[in-house]
Amino acid sequence: MSTTYKVTASDPSNGLFAGQTIKPYYEDGIEMIITGSQLGVDHHIRKNSQYFNDHFFKEEDGE
Repeated sequence: MSTTYKVTASDPSNGLFAGQTIKPYYEDGIEMIITGSQLGVDHHIRKNSQYFNDHFFKEEDGE
């Protein structure tokens, strides 16, 4: 199963822009990890954080 998220608020320093769709390369019940805006830098986001609530909307479940 893969989940995608719609970015609801821009954060250019982390390469996130409103309307963008992202797919974490790692996700569990606590956090998700996406590729950061800089080479070799990952963005770890805790799902119970205010940052997660302010910036992401769960879009769909796939295969």
